[in-house]
Amino acid sequence: MDGGRHGGHPVRRANVTDCRATEIERGRVASLSQAITDRVADGLCVVDSDGSILYVNPSGLRMLGYEAEELIGRDGPTALHHSRPDGTPIPGDDRRLADMRSTDATYETAEECFWRKDGSMLAVTYSSSPVPLPSGTGSVVVFRDVSAQRATSSRSEALHRTLIANLPDTSVFLLDHELRVLVAAGEASRRLPWFREDMFRGRKVTELYSDVPSDLLDISLENYRAALRGERRAFEFDSEGLTFAVQAVPVRVENGSVESVLVVSSDITERTRATRQLARHALQHNAVAELGRFALQTHDLGMLMTVAVACATATLGVDVAGVLELDADAETLTLVAVVGDHEQVDDLQQVSLARVRQLGGWLGRSAIRSIEC
Repeated sequence: MDGGRHGGHPVRRANVTDCRATEIERGRVASLSQAITDRVADGLCVVDSDGSILYVNPSGLRMLGYEAEELIGRDGPTALHHSRPDGTPIPGDDRRLADMRSTDATYETAEECFWRKDGSMLAVTYSSSPVPLPSGTGSVVVFRDVSAQRATSSRSEALHRTLIANLPDTSVFLLDHELRVLVAAGEASRRLPWFREDMFRGRKVTELYSDVPSDLLDISLENYRAALRGERRAFEFDSEGLTFAVQAVPVRVENGSVESVLVVSSDITERTRATRQLARHALQHNAVAELGRFALQTHDLGMLMTVAVACATATLGVDVAGVLELDADAETLTLVAVVGDHEQVDDLQQVSLARVRQLGGWLGRSAIRSIEC
């Protein structure tokens, strides 16, 4: 028998050899893939188009506290993502993990919670990508345990809030790129009767017109939007007798883009009052000094009276002041010098002493109000 023929037909040994080589190569690749998924530190889960779990790697099983046979065949969202962090159930349609069952796109989340077999929560970040399967398009879910980072972040946030809460005369706000309030803390803003921290958190600044004075909100939005464009802004506002200084600072990420805005609001009411008082005292001192200098240099009584009235307006902090001269008959007063809006004292150009006595209470109350200003 011819070794190269069988029944008169040639044996196609080359094709058989090629097939065996391909099978060996496929097996080698499969073994390599299995070794990689078995040893990768992240959890890896494969689900089919219905969300049923087909495979979980050892790292994933260890994080979740399951054996492989306890998860294979179960619905992934129901087994791993059934409740919120506070333990309240998540309706099936609201489970983000359920999105994997009906999308061919890659899905990523910053942070989410999975649930272990023992009922404890596992803080994770995860992503899912479509993968072709014999039964249709499934998904590969890669998840990472971020419990340690979350604990560190929680401690840092608690320290941050404690620091803010104890900063004198200061409140701090953090706004995201949509101008949504992420953080609102600090005792300074609580001095405003219309302010409540709970009315800010989670809301966009543009949604606060029913709770915050509109003029304040307008100037705030103008400066916050500029901060989102990368500008550092500062402004002041007065409300309910208080004065606040506000700084809006862009917060940048590693690539330099602006991620959020840090707003620091400081109550500067007492400082502003002290500054204004010092300025008023300086003005009064200068006015009196000018009057003394002028009195030594001039013999013009009318001009001296005008300078004296100007000194009085500065010293008392009033807008209008005048000097009335009593005539020889001791019955009539004539206005001889005035500083300010003349129209306000037109009725006093010449007035009887009796009329002045009638106006005395009004004049006195006006003077008292002006001094208090």
